[in-house]
Amino acid sequence: MENDFDDPICEASSPDSSYDVDISLPDPSEPHHLQLPSISQSTATPSLRLPKLLKSIYVGRPATVLFDYPPQCIHQSRINARVIDMDPEEAEHCPLTFRVSDSVHTYNCFVNTYLYNGFTQTTGSGFNMLMSSPPKPEFLLGFNAYQRMNHFPGAWQFGRKDNLWRNVSRLRRRFGRDYEICPPTYILPEDYKRFEAEREDDPKSYWIRKPVASSCGRGIKVVSASHPVKKKQ
Repeated sequence: MENDFDDPICEASSPDSSYDVDISLPDPSEPHHLQLPSISQSTATPSLRLPKLLKSIYVGRPATVLFDYPPQCIHQSRINARVIDMDPEEAEHCPLTFRVSDSVHTYNCFVNTYLYNGFTQTTGSGFNMLMSSPPKPEFLLGFNAYQRMNHFPGAWQFGRKDNLWRNVSRLRRRFGRDYEICPPTYILPEDYKRFEAEREDDPKSYWIRKPVASSCGRGIKVVSASHPVKKKQ
C-alpha cells in the first residue's frame, strides 16, 4: 500500500504491539500557534446537564470534575456518595467549556462525552479544555490555572511510532531490561536489511506493519515472514 511515511514494523508476538492509540498530527517542526477569538453567547453550545464533581478524600483539597458513562455505554455509573452536582448558579455564570480546534478532526465521542458531563462547547478563547494539535510553548504560557489541552510541546517524541522506538531503543541501550517495554521494531527503509534477516531466522513469525503517523487503525497490516515487504511502500 502506498503512503507518505516510513513504516515501523513490530513483531506480533508481544501483546503490547496488538493495538495503537496515537492520533495523526501536523508536522512537529511547524506546530500551530492558535489564534483564538473571545468567547461569546453566539459561539457556545450549552450542555443540558449540570457537571458532576467528585469530592476529595483529603481535607482542604478541591473537588474535581467527574466524567460519568452515558447510558449507551451500558456500563455501571461512576456516581457514588462523594459525587455532588455543581452549584446551578455557578454553572450558569461560570460554565465549564471545551473547544475543538480547526486544526484537528472533530470526534463525536469527544464532543458527546463533554456535553453529557455538563460542559458547554465553545469556539472562543474562554475554554477549560482544548482539543488541538501540539502547541508552541508560548501558547501554553497564556493558559490560566483552569485551562488544559490534550497535547503538549514535544509530544511527537512518543506520539509517532518511529520516534517512540528510537527513544525506547536509546534508553534500552543505556538502562537495559528496565526499558524492554515493547517488541522488536524495525523502521523502514533504514532497518530493512536487519528486518529481512530477522524474518529469515524465524520463518513462522508474524509482524504488525504500521504507518508512523496515522491513526484510527488506518494502514495497519499483519504480515507473515514469507509476505514480500518492500523497503518503502
